[in-house]
Amino acid sequence: MDEVGAHQPFPNKRKDQEHAALVFLFFLESLQHCGLQDYVNKFIIDARSVQTYAVYSHFNIQRNRIMENTFQPSLPSFRSKMAAIEAMELSTIGFIVWGLMLLVPDSTADTTLGFLIGVLFLIEGFLLGSWVIYLAYIRVSRIFPSRMDIRLRIFLAAVTTTYTLWAWILLDINRLILAKLLYRGEAPVEYAWSWRSKQRRKNWEQMRKAGQS
Repeated sequence: MDEVGAHQPFPNKRKDQEHAALVFLFFLESLQHCGLQDYVNKFIIDARSVQTYAVYSHFNIQRNRIMENTFQPSLPSFRSKMAAIEAMELSTIGFIVWGLMLLVPDSTADTTLGFLIGVLFLIEGFLLGSWVIYLAYIRVSRIFPSRMDIRLRIFLAAVTTTYTLWAWILLDINRLILAKLLYRGEAPVEYAWSWRSKQRRKNWEQMRKAGQS
Protein backbone atom coordinates (compact mmCIF):
# COMPACT_ATOMS: atom_id res chain seq x y z
CA MET A 1 0.00 0.00 0.00
CA ASP A 2 2.85 2.42 0.72
CA GLU A 3 4.39 1.84 -2.70
CA VAL A 4 1.05 2.40 -4.44
CA GLY A 5 0.46 5.56 -2.43
CA ALA A 6 3.89 6.88 -3.39
CA HIS A 7 3.02 6.65 -7.09
CA GLN A 8 -0.60 7.85 -6.68
CA PRO A 9 -0.65 10.57 -4.04
CA PHE A 10 -4.39 11.31 -4.38
CA PRO A 11 -6.21 8.05 -5.33
CA ASN A 12 -9.35 8.85 -3.35
CA LYS A 13 -9.71 12.29 -4.94
CA ARG A 14 -9.61 10.79 -8.44
CA LYS A 15 -12.28 8.23 -7.54
CA ASP A 16 -14.51 10.95 -6.13
CA GLN A 17 -14.20 12.93 -9.34
CA GLU A 18 -15.13 9.86 -11.42
CA HIS A 19 -18.18 9.17 -9.24
CA ALA A 20 -19.28 12.80 -9.52
CA ALA A 21 -18.97 12.64 -13.30
CA LEU A 22 -21.08 9.46 -13.46
CA VAL A 23 -23.77 11.00 -11.26
CA PHE A 24 -23.84 14.13 -13.42
CA LEU A 25 -24.19 12.08 -16.62
CA PHE A 26 -26.99 10.03 -15.06
CA PHE A 27 -28.75 13.26 -14.12
CA LEU A 28 -28.52 14.59 -17.70
CA GLU A 29 -29.85 11.30 -19.16
CA SER A 30 -32.77 11.42 -16.74
CA LEU A 31 -33.66 14.91 -17.90
CA GLN A 32 -33.52 13.79 -21.53
CA HIS A 33 -35.93 10.90 -20.86
CA CYS A 34 -38.30 13.35 -19.18
CA GLY A 35 -38.55 15.44 -22.37
CA LEU A 36 -36.24 18.23 -21.26
CA GLN A 37 -33.82 17.89 -24.16
CA ASP A 38 -33.80 21.67 -24.86
CA TYR A 39 -33.03 22.42 -21.24
CA VAL A 40 -30.17 19.91 -21.26
CA ASN A 41 -28.67 21.40 -24.44
CA LYS A 42 -28.95 24.93 -23.05
CA PHE A 43 -27.32 23.79 -19.82
CA ILE A 44 -24.42 22.20 -21.71
CA ILE A 45 -23.94 25.31 -23.86
CA ASP A 46 -24.00 27.55 -20.78
CA ALA A 47 -21.54 25.29 -19.00
CA ARG A 48 -19.18 25.37 -21.96
CA SER A 49 -19.51 29.17 -22.14
CA VAL A 50 -18.67 29.50 -18.47
CA GLN A 51 -15.69 27.18 -18.90
CA THR A 52 -14.49 29.13 -21.94
CA TYR A 53 -14.85 32.43 -20.08
CA ALA A 54 -12.93 31.02 -17.12
CA VAL A 55 -10.09 29.86 -19.36
CA TYR A 56 -10.03 33.23 -21.13
CA SER A 57 -9.99 35.11 -17.83
CA HIS A 58 -7.19 32.91 -16.53
CA PHE A 59 -5.21 33.56 -19.73
CA ASN A 60 -5.67 37.34 -19.37
CA ILE A 61 -4.57 37.25 -15.75
CA GLN A 62 -1.43 35.28 -16.61
CA ARG A 63 -0.68 37.59 -19.55
CA ASN A 64 -1.07 40.71 -17.41
CA ARG A 65 1.24 39.24 -14.78
CA ILE A 66 3.88 38.46 -17.42
CA MET A 67 3.60 41.98 -18.87
CA GLU A 68 3.92 43.54 -15.41
CA ASN A 69 6.92 41.40 -14.50
CA THR A 70 8.56 42.21 -17.83
CA PHE A 71 8.05 45.96 -18.14
CA GLN A 72 7.65 47.26 -14.61
CA PRO A 73 11.21 46.48 -13.46
CA SER A 74 12.65 48.18 -16.57
CA LEU A 75 11.45 51.66 -15.58
CA PRO A 76 13.09 51.72 -12.12
CA SER A 77 16.27 50.33 -13.66
CA PHE A 78 16.22 53.09 -16.28
CA ARG A 79 15.61 55.83 -13.69
CA SER A 80 18.53 54.62 -11.59
CA LYS A 81 21.06 55.49 -14.33
CA MET A 82 21.63 59.18 -14.97
CA ALA A 83 23.59 58.53 -18.17
CA ALA A 84 20.70 56.55 -19.67
CA ILE A 85 18.22 59.31 -18.80
CA GLU A 86 20.45 61.98 -20.35
CA ALA A 87 21.10 59.97 -23.51
CA MET A 88 17.38 59.40 -24.06
CA GLU A 89 16.54 63.04 -23.34
CA LEU A 90 19.22 64.52 -25.60
CA SER A 91 18.33 62.16 -28.44
CA THR A 92 14.69 63.20 -28.12
CA ILE A 93 15.64 66.90 -28.08
CA GLY A 94 17.73 66.44 -31.22
CA PHE A 95 14.85 64.72 -33.00
CA ILE A 96 12.43 67.49 -31.96
CA VAL A 97 14.83 70.19 -33.21
CA TRP A 98 15.16 68.33 -36.51
CA GLY A 99 11.38 68.07 -36.79
CA LEU A 100 10.95 71.80 -36.15
CA MET A 101 13.51 72.54 -38.86
CA LEU A 102 11.38 70.59 -41.32
CA LEU A 103 8.48 72.94 -40.63
CA VAL A 104 10.50 75.96 -41.72
CA PRO A 105 9.82 76.71 -45.42
CA ASP A 106 12.87 76.12 -47.60
CA SER A 107 13.57 78.26 -50.64
CA THR A 108 15.56 75.49 -52.34
CA ALA A 109 13.49 72.76 -53.93
CA ASP A 110 16.34 70.26 -54.29
CA THR A 111 16.22 69.08 -50.64
CA THR A 112 16.36 65.29 -50.65
CA LEU A 113 15.62 62.68 -48.04
CA GLY A 114 19.31 61.84 -47.75
CA PHE A 115 20.11 65.47 -47.00
CA LEU A 116 17.45 65.60 -44.27
CA ILE A 117 18.73 62.38 -42.69
CA GLY A 118 22.25 63.81 -42.80
CA VAL A 119 21.04 66.92 -40.96
CA LEU A 120 19.46 64.68 -38.32
CA PHE A 121 22.73 62.83 -37.81
CA LEU A 122 24.60 66.12 -37.51
CA ILE A 123 22.23 67.42 -34.83
CA GLU A 124 22.31 64.15 -32.88
CA GLY A 125 26.09 63.95 -33.22
CA PHE A 126 26.54 67.51 -31.98
CA LEU A 127 24.35 67.00 -28.90
CA LEU A 128 25.54 63.53 -27.96
CA GLY A 129 29.17 64.33 -28.83
CA SER A 130 29.15 67.36 -26.54
CA TRP A 131 27.58 65.22 -23.83
CA VAL A 132 30.24 62.48 -24.21
CA ILE A 133 33.02 65.07 -23.87
CA TYR A 134 31.22 66.42 -20.81
CA LEU A 135 31.12 62.95 -19.21
CA ALA A 136 34.76 62.30 -20.08
CA TYR A 137 35.87 65.53 -18.42
CA ILE A 138 33.89 64.70 -15.26
CA ARG A 139 35.51 61.28 -15.11
CA VAL A 140 39.04 62.58 -15.64
CA SER A 141 38.77 65.61 -13.35
CA ARG A 142 37.95 63.48 -10.30
CA ILE A 143 41.65 62.96 -9.65
CA PHE A 144 42.46 66.68 -9.66
CA PRO A 145 42.37 68.93 -6.59
CA SER A 146 39.94 71.85 -6.51
CA ARG A 147 42.31 74.53 -7.82
CA MET A 148 43.61 72.33 -10.61
CA ASP A 149 40.04 71.56 -11.65
CA ILE A 150 39.17 75.25 -11.91
CA ARG A 151 42.29 76.04 -13.90
CA LEU A 152 41.63 73.20 -16.31
CA ARG A 153 38.08 74.39 -16.92
CA ILE A 154 39.28 77.93 -17.62
CA PHE A 155 41.97 76.63 -19.98
CA LEU A 156 39.51 74.49 -21.95
CA ALA A 157 37.03 77.36 -22.15
CA ALA A 158 39.74 79.60 -23.60
CA VAL A 159 40.91 76.97 -26.11
CA THR A 160 37.39 76.19 -27.31
CA THR A 161 36.38 79.90 -27.42
CA THR A 162 34.01 79.48 -24.43
CA TYR A 163 32.19 76.55 -26.10
CA THR A 164 32.89 74.19 -23.20
CA LEU A 165 32.01 76.96 -20.75
CA TRP A 166 28.45 77.37 -21.98
CA ALA A 167 27.95 73.76 -23.02
CA TRP A 168 28.93 72.40 -19.61
CA ILE A 169 26.89 75.03 -17.79
CA LEU A 170 23.81 74.03 -19.81
CA LEU A 171 24.50 70.32 -19.30
CA ASP A 172 24.96 70.88 -15.57
CA ILE A 173 21.62 72.70 -15.37
CA ASN A 174 19.98 69.95 -17.43
CA ARG A 175 21.45 67.28 -15.15
CA LEU A 176 20.25 69.14 -12.05
CA ILE A 177 16.69 69.24 -13.43
CA LEU A 178 16.77 65.55 -14.34
CA ALA A 179 18.13 64.67 -10.89
CA LYS A 180 15.17 66.45 -9.29
CA LEU A 181 12.49 65.06 -11.59
CA LEU A 182 13.52 61.61 -12.86
CA TYR A 183 16.69 60.25 -11.31
CA ARG A 184 16.14 57.71 -8.50
CA GLY A 185 19.54 56.05 -8.28
CA GLU A 186 21.77 55.60 -5.26
CA ALA A 187 24.91 57.08 -6.81
CA PRO A 188 25.50 60.79 -6.09
CA VAL A 189 25.07 63.04 -9.12
CA GLU A 190 28.23 64.84 -10.22
CA TYR A 191 28.57 68.06 -12.21
CA ALA A 192 31.35 69.48 -14.32
CA TRP A 193 31.37 72.81 -12.46
CA SER A 194 31.17 71.30 -8.97
CA TRP A 195 34.35 69.79 -7.57
CA ARG A 196 32.59 68.63 -4.39
CA SER A 197 30.00 66.62 -6.33
CA LYS A 198 32.78 64.75 -8.12
CA GLN A 199 34.51 64.00 -4.85
CA ARG A 200 31.27 62.70 -3.33
CA ARG A 201 30.83 60.36 -6.30
CA LYS A 202 34.47 59.26 -6.04
CA ASN A 203 34.14 58.49 -2.32
CA TRP A 204 30.84 56.65 -2.91
CA GLU A 205 32.41 54.41 -5.55
CA GLN A 206 35.38 53.65 -3.28
CA MET A 207 33.08 52.74 -0.38
CA ARG A 208 31.01 50.54 -2.67
CA LYS A 209 34.07 48.66 -3.93
CA ALA A 210 35.27 48.20 -0.36
CA GLY A 211 31.88 46.85 0.67
CA GLN A 212 31.77 44.37 -2.22
CA SER A 213 35.26 43.07 -1.47
